[in-house]
Amino acid sequence: MDNWREYVLRDFQKNISKLTLVADPDGLLSEYEILTEIRNREFDLIQFKDHVSFRYSYEMNYRQCWDNGEEKDLVVVLHSDEATLDNLPYDLLTVGRKLSYKLSDIFPKLSNPIIQEVEKSDLDTLFTYYNGYSGAILSDNETIEFLLKNVYHLNLSIHILPRDLIKWLFFRHYRTNRDEKPIKPPEIIDIYIINKLLKISIFSNWPLSAIIPYKADFFAFLQQQWEIFLNGKSSIIVPFEEDDIRVYLDNFFLEGYLQPIKSINPNKRPEWINVGIIGPQSASKKKLEHIAASILEMRPSVLSSVNQWLDFSKMWAELMVLINEDDVEIPENIKEIYSKIEDDFEQWILQNFASIHNLSYLPIPKMVHHIAPYLASKKFSKETKIALIVLDGMSSDNWIIIKNKLSKMDKTLIFDENQVFSWIPTITTISRQSIFAGILPINFSSTIETTSAEYSLWKKFWMNEKGLTDQMVGYKSALDNNLIQNINDILNKPKLSVLGLVISKIDTIMHGMKVGIKGMHSNIEIWMRTGELSRFITELLDRGFQVFITSDHGNTEAKGIGEPSQGILVDEKYKRARIYSGDGGQNFREEAFNDFPESIKWPVGIGLPNDKYVLMPKAGRAYTDKGKTVVTHGGLSIEEIIVPFVEIRRREE
Repeated sequence: MDNWREYVLRDFQKNISKLTLVADPDGLLSEYEILTEIRNREFDLIQFKDHVSFRYSYEMNYRQCWDNGEEKDLVVVLHSDEATLDNLPYDLLTVGRKLSYKLSDIFPKLSNPIIQEVEKSDLDTLFTYYNGYSGAILSDNETIEFLLKNVYHLNLSIHILPRDLIKWLFFRHYRTNRDEKPIKPPEIIDIYIINKLLKISIFSNWPLSAIIPYKADFFAFLQQQWEIFLNGKSSIIVPFEEDDIRVYLDNFFLEGYLQPIKSINPNKRPEWINVGIIGPQSASKKKLEHIAASILEMRPSVLSSVNQWLDFSKMWAELMVLINEDDVEIPENIKEIYSKIEDDFEQWILQNFASIHNLSYLPIPKMVHHIAPYLASKKFSKETKIALIVLDGMSSDNWIIIKNKLSKMDKTLIFDENQVFSWIPTITTISRQSIFAGILPINFSSTIETTSAEYSLWKKFWMNEKGLTDQMVGYKSALDNNLIQNINDILNKPKLSVLGLVISKIDTIMHGMKVGIKGMHSNIEIWMRTGELSRFITELLDRGFQVFITSDHGNTEAKGIGEPSQGILVDEKYKRARIYSGDGGQNFREEAFNDFPESIKWPVGIGLPNDKYVLMPKAGRAYTDKGKTVVTHGGLSIEEIIVPFVEIRRREE
């Protein structure tokens, strides 16, 4: 095989079997490129999780179609071993062909428990080097050493110096150009690295257990070391003056990973240090120029991967914050490519969104409905307590403002930041419910137009997944002011283990906004100065909760293009989306599209019930009075779809 994916894809040819049942214990069919190619070959894919939700989708979307003579090829996937296929319903077993895929069949000479932990995106590199390996079967430790040397670019068999480790951590935690990605060794390999390095005396006082696995801890460590370096203390352990270390510093400071500080010796320093010192120069202007240049260099295309768009969205959010500062002028080159980036993203979403929801929620969620299963996968004990805070309507640029304020109010906080995709259309009743339910919107179709079932869905998820009782699961929505007081009754429940919270402040600000994104940012800053959110997070951390923050959807600035005048024909109307239902829904959507051709007809059946027909204006446009500027949501711009998912921790001293 030239590619490990051929091992799977060779079985997916048309007209072999209308129903294919797959045992996939290692999650190979959850890999993005495999999912995309299977869809390109006109196969539909459903993950079998429970009989009830599967039966509804199967009967409505496939069984009836086959009975009517329609040709549809369906793949049913179980992420378990081959024996469990026999537990599927009898009517499936009688007509479906059975397949099974395992990593051990692709890499038979490597330790299976180890390679099962490797990220699917790293299997390409592993396969390249494995093809050239002709030795004996490797043990667990030998497999780890093989992976470290060939996939993760760390050779522990040679003498490691501080600069070698720092350079490797740069490579691990920071993406320097379009073609590179941060490497993410699994936890079992991180533990191996840490134990090996702790045996080397020069690293005995390094916080290895924090800075190796965690990006946020690594940059917090660098920040502390930078302050030590500028103050001339002898306890410095990072060699900033070495050329291959300091070459990264401009990027780190300009992209916000490190913060400039005051220097006690302002007249005795080389030029390269200035980027990390507070001075009279316009930091915002320099930062904007750097971010703009990075966006031009690294912007994804319609052919890019999920991770490339997720990574890019963070940079895009930084740009949104900078260009909405009062004294910053938007570079002309950014104005020119703004619409091009949104157009590319729109095309990419239309081509790829149907595959994203089938991606694995491990090692990190990719969509909002992955968040609950991800939290449930964390090591649970009697002492484990989890709090999930949903900041309704928060976009990634809003989060940057919030994080910066939280950091200043409490310098001990660490933010493990990731991004996830919201559901489309990006509205609360669909996307927020999927967060608390941990399932696709089609599986809560009876409540898809309300949020009233969130608590029951949240409880049902935790009772089914972890066997928690009613008293162990808490929930509170519509939180705005007096956050701590409003949940004290829940916090004081003696058996409380899992807490779901909805803070509506940002959504309230958004829907009352009349002066665009700049005003939105200003109002969020004003709210953050009250310290409400900071005190709230502190209270949860003090009570022993692992605290996570996310959003159901973001927000964007748009200009009105007019409003479809369809009255009661539309079931739900938002400035960035129209949802039509029932037998006449498709025709009503077509009427609105004819009047507003600068719109997108969202494909039917992608996560939503088949009787939902969605129409959305293109980026930067809204269904409201012509020329009116609004801050809103519902559509498929980068700002609306890609939202933060963050764990907040305290730094270990």
